[in-house]
This record gives sequence, C-alpha cells and structure tokens, in this order.
Amino acid sequence: MMDNHKDIIMRTAWLAGVLMLLNTTSVQAVTPACGALLTTNTTLDSDMNCPSAALILNGAGSNNVILDCAGFKVTTTGRGSTAISADNVTGVEIKNCSIETNGTLAHGIRLGNTSSSVISNNSITTLNTFSHGISLITSSGNTVDGNTTSTTGISSRGIYLADQSSSNIVSGNNILATITVGIRLLAGSNSNTLSQNSVESGASHAVDIQSSSDNQLTSNTFISPISFVRIRNLSIQNGGLSVDDAGNIFAVENNFGGNGGSGGSVTTMIQVDPNTGESLANVRLVMNGLDLGFGFDSLEIMPSPDGRFLATRGGSNSSWYEINPGNGEVTLLPPIANVGNFNGLQVLNATTLLATTNFGDLLSIDLNTNTGTILGQDGDGWTDLAMHPTSGKLFAVTRWSIEPSGTNHLYEIDPTNGAIIQEIGDTGLAFLSDIDFSLSGVLYSTDGLVIIDTTTGIGTYIGGFGPDPFEPLSQNNTLTNQTFTATTTASIQFLAPIDLPPSLLLSLDADAIQLGQNSIFVDSALFPFLDVPARITFENLGGTIRNLLVDLEDDGTFEPCGPPLCTLVSFTGGTLIFDVTGFTTYSSISSSGNTPPTTVALVSPADGATGLGTSLPFVWKTATDPDGDSLSYQFFLCEDQTFTGCTPTVVASVEKAIDYAGAGGLLPLVIFGTVLGGIGLRRRKWLMMAIVSLAIVGLVSSCGGGGGSTPAPTDEMSHTESGLKPATTYYWKVSVSDGIDTVESATRSFTTQ
Repeated sequence: MMDNHKDIIMRTAWLAGVLMLLNTTSVQAVTPACGALLTTNTTLDSDMNCPSAALILNGAGSNNVILDCAGFKVTTTGRGSTAISADNVTGVEIKNCSIETNGTLAHGIRLGNTSSSVISNNSITTLNTFSHGISLITSSGNTVDGNTTSTTGISSRGIYLADQSSSNIVSGNNILATITVGIRLLAGSNSNTLSQNSVESGASHAVDIQSSSDNQLTSNTFISPISFVRIRNLSIQNGGLSVDDAGNIFAVENNFGGNGGSGGSVTTMIQVDPNTGESLANVRLVMNGLDLGFGFDSLEIMPSPDGRFLATRGGSNSSWYEINPGNGEVTLLPPIANVGNFNGLQVLNATTLLATTNFGDLLSIDLNTNTGTILGQDGDGWTDLAMHPTSGKLFAVTRWSIEPSGTNHLYEIDPTNGAIIQEIGDTGLAFLSDIDFSLSGVLYSTDGLVIIDTTTGIGTYIGGFGPDPFEPLSQNNTLTNQTFTATTTASIQFLAPIDLPPSLLLSLDADAIQLGQNSIFVDSALFPFLDVPARITFENLGGTIRNLLVDLEDDGTFEPCGPPLCTLVSFTGGTLIFDVTGFTTYSSISSSGNTPPTTVALVSPADGATGLGTSLPFVWKTATDPDGDSLSYQFFLCEDQTFTGCTPTVVASVEKAIDYAGAGGLLPLVIFGTVLGGIGLRRRKWLMMAIVSLAIVGLVSSCGGGGGSTPAPTDEMSHTESGLKPATTYYWKVSVSDGIDTVESATRSFTTQ
C-alpha cells in the first residue's frame, strides 16, 4: 500500500513536470491570420500573403516568443507595411523566414524598442522605394546573424540601425543593395559590432555611419564602385523654407522628433546658397536656453517692414512659433482660435495668412484677432502653399505619401475656397515639405534645395544642405581586417586596425581607394590612417612565376623586393597575393627565363609640340626581340598623364620573317595600380605600382577616337588618330610585348590648336 502511494506521488510529480515543460515550450504549429499578435512560440506551416502587417510581437505578452517560418514565404504588398514587427519586447527570436515586401516605406523585419533578441537565417527582399530589409529602431543588445537581404529601391537599406540602437551584433550577413546603402548606422547608434558581413552596394556606400560612435567593423568585405565607408554628421533635414524680399533663401530643418530621432538631437536654421543648396550661414535653435528638440515643416517670412520668421510644426500639433534669425531663439506664439491643426503658411497680406491642414482644409488666419477661418476643403492633404508674386495664383503640393507614385504633386488651387483648379504635374520627388516663391517668380522647395517648374510640376534637385555642424561627430569607429573590393579581379585587405577620425564628412570612396581591372590606388596622403600593412590580391594574371619589385625612390628604378618590406604569399592559377608593410611603388615581373624586347623609340609628333591638328599620324621605331618572338604593339592616347581610364589600341603584331600587319595580334594586359608611401618609405600623393601580366586579350578601342593602323614597310610603324578635341593637351606612348614581357616607351605630350 505504501509502495502504491509512493508510486502515485511519483507519477503525479512526473506528470506535473511534463505539463510544466509543455507549457513553457509550446509551439503553435499553424500559420496565423495576417496581422496576428503572437504570444506563444509559432512555427509556420504555409506561406502568408498580407496587404499590410503579417505577424506582430508586441508588449510583455510576446516576450521570449520564438517565430520560426520554417522556410515559408511571408509577403506584404501595402505601403508602409512591415512583414514581421517586434515592439517593446525582449528575448524574441525570428528565424528561417523568406520575406518579400512590395510597397513603399516597407520593412522586412523591424525591431522597435526591443532588446536581447535574435534575427537569424532569414532571406529578405524589398522591391520598392524607402524600404529596409532589417530595421532596428531604438533597439539595443540584439543579434542579427546569417541573414540575406536584397534591396532595389531608392533610399532603401539592407540593414538599418537608427535612433540610439546600440550594442547590437550584426554578423555573417549577406547584403546586396542595388542602388543604395548596404548598412546604415544613424543618430546615436553606438558601440555596435559589424563582423564577417559581405556588403555590396551597386551605386552608393557599402556602410554609412551618421552621428554614431564607437562602432567596431571587423573582417567584413565591402564591395562598391562608389564608396566603401562613409562617416558623416547627420545632414540638415528638409523642413520649412522661405524667401525674403531680398531674394535670400532660408530653411529650417524638420528633425522628425529630435532627441536622438532620425533627424538628430538639434534643430538648425540656415541661409541657403541658391546655386548649390549648401549652407551659407547657420544658427542653432533654442527655446528657454535649451536645444529645441523638435523641428518645423513650414517657414514663412513676413514682408517688410514686419520681417518676422514664423514656423509651424505641422501634423496634429497646432502650435506655431517665431524664430529670431540672429540668435536662434524660438518663441511659442498664442494659439490660433477656431483651428485644430495647421502646417503650411502663405502670406496673403500684412495682416492675413493662408494655411493648410493635413486634411486638405484651406484656412485664413487673421493676425489682428489671432483667429482662423476654414475657407474650404479639397484634396487629401497639402504640405504647403505658395502664391505667385505677380499672377496671384495659389499653388499647393500634396503629401507624397498619399500619391500612388510615392512622390509630391503640384496643384493650383482657388485661394478663396481651396478648390482644386488643376493638377500641374508630378514633381518626381518625395519628401518635399515646403514651397515658396521668390519675388522673381522662382518656386523653391525643400528636399535639399529644389526648384519646381510651375508649368509642368517637375522638380529639379539643386543640392543638399550638407551635414549639420551642431550634431555630435561620429568618432572612435574602427575598421579591423577589412577587405575592400570593387571587382572580382582586385582587392585590398588592411591587416592593421584603422581608426576612422571624427569628421563632418569622410568618405572612403572610389577616389580614395581605386580598385579597377587589376589595379589599385590608395590615397594615404589625403587619408594617412590608411597607411598600414595590407594584403593585395590581383587575379587573372599570366605566367608561372612572378618576382616582386620595389621602387624605393619613386624614380622608375626597380629592385628586388623581399621580406620584410614585400612578402609573396602565393601565385597560383593566375592569382597573385602579396603583403606589404607600407606603401611605395611596387611591381612584379615574370621570371620565366624570357628576354624582353627592346624599348620602342617614339618619332613623331615631337614631345611638347603645339598647334597640331585634330587628326594626326603617330610614328615610332619598331622594337626587336632577342629571342625572335612575335611582337605586338599597343598605342596609348589620353588626356590624363597617368593614362587612367584610357584604353589602348592594338596596332599590329610582327613576327620574325612574317608580317602580321592588320591582323590585330596579341594584346598584353598592362596592369596599373597606385599605392602610396608608407612606413619608413618616402611618401608622395600619387605613386604607381605596375604589375606586368602575361594575360592575352583581344582588340579594344582607343579612348582618343577611331583611327586606322598602317604599319610602315621600314623599321617604323604608324597609327592615325582622328576626332581629337581642339585646344587640348594629350599624352601618348607605345608598348611592345613578346607575349611574356611588356616594355613601354617614354611618354610624350602635344597640344592641338
């Protein structure tokens, strides 16, 4: 009996334990409805296609929930939709999802005010503008690992950390951004670790860090033809704009909430250069001695002699303010009676303003009585108004978010009742927030500085306002073991840590680090922090053995280069890898026992000749080859003395006892690279590294225009170039190759008349 009792107790305890375990690890093995709030572990068993939000984790009830999509696809189609969102939660995990978003302003996965969570092994594609693959907004201590993102629209990012998203780990992700930024860190997103990611941007920055510090970038590969890394302050955000009676343009930023928001923590007003959009002068806005903490989306300057600067916040906020342009002091004005909210302002006369609301109302504001009257309503909402100074026509721009095109449209409306008279057209731009005419009738707007054609509605972007000088600098960001590549044939891996200096704007772009077809240039004179040991890789080289050479004095005299200055790592399958301790001029040469041909002697035109025509014959002495090898010649013509970006022309191939003139011949691939003076070596800004290849390619065209090849029957050869530019200085040279080694002539210059 006692044994049976003990057995019942043990069985009961075991069952209770099992139930407790099941309760804490329960999995919902179904696919929820679109927009479902998840409060328990969930594994999808089918695809989802939703017009807006698909799956939501929100609040304490969603803490520690695991969402496993099990490879099923989650698709959203609506504007502003988020496939999977996690807000105000901790400890969640989102994994194994295939996500596609089709609307504008979309997010694949978004964390908001979320911590200690994991996003892993997801594949995310965004197909429209202003959309992000993975977004972390005010979210810290999370891990984003092993995901693949592909973004194709403008202003879209693969991974986006903003608004004080700090101490996150972003590792092992594969990011492709077709036309925009791969990874962006924004507005106080500090102390994040980015490691072992492959980030490719087709037309922008691989990584963009704005007003964020202490981030560690380790063992990533950045691929971009434009820029590998950009460090900058937050730009002055587009907001209110107005033109005074003298034609001066002023703009005040809308920092989208401020206090660490995506527009920054301070608000700035600037005077704008009408030709470039850049800031000519600026003032930091304060209220009661403190940074403003919010921005303005409308600015209106009262006509003389009043001259006051009036601004509104817009949205559901009916407050309006006066700005002192001299000291930046902002004063809250008394509320307008009978008005719930308003944004755009337009001076009608000295005592009357017109204003708009988000709901399309047109208001009249009496400055004497401080009261508002609704004149009428038409449209879904205007961002601002502007009245032509001579015709009296009233123009308005729609909010871009209500238009199917996702851009702002320009309309003419009736100033007496707000009715639409006509749609002028699509500006082709988004985020325009304010418009105003100059006295000469030019209609300006803000997304940077924009001019809008009032006959077509088309907006022309003049230029950005530039970085905000009052935002904190991005500093103490470090690159370690980074690899930069622009092609599959050349890369540079910096082996020592690089501390990026604090700067308003610093871009490691294609000018600073030039990686082309078997070429490299590092501007360590402009960026001395790049003058560190590095590993250089070139692919598709010919030959079987290569020796490294160095030009220590940068005078064209090469000598063998061995450890510790140069260390050959490997040369296999046409791929050369070597390490350098610092940068001067290096080259490599095939050591196959071949004897190179003699140097070509240039004949005409003479060096420094001037007043020449735009169609010229070029003549040089043929070379000889001690081994009797067939020779091919390349003719180089360029406006750049370094011949950067100019493609040579194969002139002829000559073999001993056989004339191959006109057959095209064999084109030796000449590899030019540029690296700079480094540790213990003589510096200079532009230093050349020439690696002579044995690769063979076909005919190519010269950058100097079309021409014919006419080998001379004697020991001279000639080539004619036509279509040269007048009054232009050109540089020319000729190289000869025996298929193994290439020898170049001296460089000559001439100037056309």
